[in-house]
Formats: sequence, structure tokens, C-alpha cells
Amino acid sequence: MTAVHVHVAPPPYTPKKKSPKNSNNSVSPSTVPASVEPAAETTPSVHPKVDQLRAQLAELNLNTTGTKAVLQARLRRALKSGAKKPGKRVHFSEEVDVRMLPPVDEAITVASAGETTTMTLSLDGEHNLSSGTNSHGGTDDNAIIDEASASPPPYPATDWRHVYRECKRADTSQPYDFYLVLDVEATCDRDADRHFPNEIIEFPVVLINGETMRVVDEFHSYVRPTVHPKLSAFCIELTGIDQATVDAAPTFSTVLRDFETWLSQYAQPPYRNTLFITDGPWDIRDFIRKQCHHSRISRPGYLRSFVDLRRLYTDFYARERQNLNGMLEEMGMRFEGREHSGRDDARNIARIAMGMMNEGCLFTPNYEVRVKRVGIGKRGKQFILV
Repeated sequence: MTAVHVHVAPPPYTPKKKSPKNSNNSVSPSTVPASVEPAAETTPSVHPKVDQLRAQLAELNLNTTGTKAVLQARLRRALKSGAKKPGKRVHFSEEVDVRMLPPVDEAITVASAGETTTMTLSLDGEHNLSSGTNSHGGTDDNAIIDEASASPPPYPATDWRHVYRECKRADTSQPYDFYLVLDVEATCDRDADRHFPNEIIEFPVVLINGETMRVVDEFHSYVRPTVHPKLSAFCIELTGIDQATVDAAPTFSTVLRDFETWLSQYAQPPYRNTLFITDGPWDIRDFIRKQCHHSRISRPGYLRSFVDLRRLYTDFYARERQNLNGMLEEMGMRFEGREHSGRDDARNIARIAMGMMNEGCLFTPNYEVRVKRVGIGKRGKQFILV
């Protein structure tokens, strides 16, 4: 008898489905009633404080990146500057304060490296960007221009009492005891650009009483340049200041001490009850910065926050941005004196400021220069002094 071997194929493999393990704290889906939906899973935040800081910064339209310490410092600065108040806009610029200064040319390079905004240095009031000194002409940079403020309001622009109500006070007094209208003149040349090492050659200040809103005194001094002591023919023609005048003048450090002595008749150091007013940001943001580096001194604290009159004028009257002559014309006035004379420019700026004060405009800082202190190490490396 012959054996027959028959090969039978195995059935196809089907993997077994693992049934969920029921633990004491879990319920099988089959045991959940159809009418009850499972609760959505919520993952608690690992860093709730950081999330809260970022949410607050997002409400203020500020940068939300960084560590907890960076976010706290950013929020603290924003709240201190008044960013939480609607309608209040404070613009910033950063610069480097070199405590152990290298030679002059290197100091200029270091200062430029710390600048976060583009400088616009103009001379002639006709949008000439090649001149590099006067703060009354030229267009503004990205740090100043706000397209929203240039758009026409839904009501007539001449209806001033309805424009920017948050800028006004119930009474007629101003929050600062004294306002200092400053308009410097600086060395320049016809073909100079924004890197030109301008030096201040005229330092005029008009003092306005914040309560009476009237001029009470003036300070004026010419300044002797030290880096490039010889004035160009273009500078002499533009400013009307000749070489003999600046040669006989004191240096900027001496002028600054004389100014503080004069100001101490009305306010006590560090002059917290005073506020500077300039026609645009250039005088304090740019020319003071360069001059302090030339003179090997730190920027004074009272020359860090100030009023950019052009921006305040645009916001208060809801008009297009104007230069000095344009603001005077719209307010029914004409320029008095010689244009590009620091003293006459400051007097005309003061006329505009007093007119706005009497219209109810509140003068508070709308521009701030943030200073980073930098030291030079033994091997010439720079480091930030916190």
C-alpha cells in the first residue's frame, strides 16, 4: 500500500486587534453612554507666566519673542513709556554711549553701529538730503513716519477741538514746569552725507513757562568745533556764522556747563520738571549724539526724551506733515528773522509751540533716545555696561 502525502495550505494570517486595557482610572469606550461625549483633552501650559507676558505684549503690538526676563523688561519699558494708553505713541532710537572712548574716527563707527534708525540730515528746507545739518527740511525716516496719522480724519481737519482729545487737559497748564525749545546749527558741507561728522556750532534755547505758556528767558552761545575746526564756505553761507565767531567761542563741554548753570535758575538738577522741544528728531537724536562723542562726554539725561514738534503738530491738528515754514503758514504766521539761524529758528518754533499750547495741546515726550553704555576692554573688545 502506497502512502499519499497531501499538502494543505495554512489559512491566511490576520493580525489580532489588541483590546484596550481597562485600568482603574480609565473607562472603555464601549462603556461610555452614547449620550455622553468624551471631554476634550486640554494640555496645561508648561510656562503660564511666559504665555501671559506674551499675551500682554501682543495686545500692545510688541515683539513676543525672547526669554522670560526679556519679555518682562520689554513689557516694563512699554508700560513705563505709556504704551498702554490709547493714542500715545513714543518713538525710540538707540545709540551707544562709549565710556572708554577710542580715537574719534572709531568712536563715530561705534556710534553708528548702535543706531537702529536711519538718519535724515537736511539743510535747506527743500528736501535736500546731501547737506546734513538743519533739522527743518527733508522728509522723515521710518522711525517717524506713521502713514495712519497722515490719513484725513472723518471730520474736517480744521475742527481742532475734536482731534486727539487724549492730548488735552481740563485746565490750560502743561505737565512740565518749563519747556526748552532747542534748534542747533552744526558744521556741514554741500556734498556731505549722513556719515558726516557734524559738530554743533550754535546752541540756542528758548525757555517757555508751562503754566503761563509764555517765553521767560533765552540762552544762546556759539560753539567752537574741535574735530574739524575750519568751517566750509557752504556752512558759512547757510548759517551766517563766520570763522572768527566760532574761533572765539567756547567748546561744547563748556557751553553745556554754562547752559546748566543758566537752567539752574529755574529748575534743579537733574531737571526732571523740564522738557525739550525740537522741530523734528534730528537735533537731539543725531547732532547731540555726534557732538557728545566728539567731546568725549555722555549724553545728559535731560537730552534723551523730548517732543518732536512736527509729529505732535501732525497728530494734534490731523494734518499732513509740514516743515517749520509750513506749520507757521497754516497757523497764520510768517517766519521772523533769518532762516537757518539757530536763535531765530528756535524763536519761531517757540511761537508754534505756544500757539498749540493755547489751543489745548498737551506737550509730553513723544520721542526717546535709549543709550547703551559700552566699554572697551584690555584687548580692545567692546562690551555692554548694563
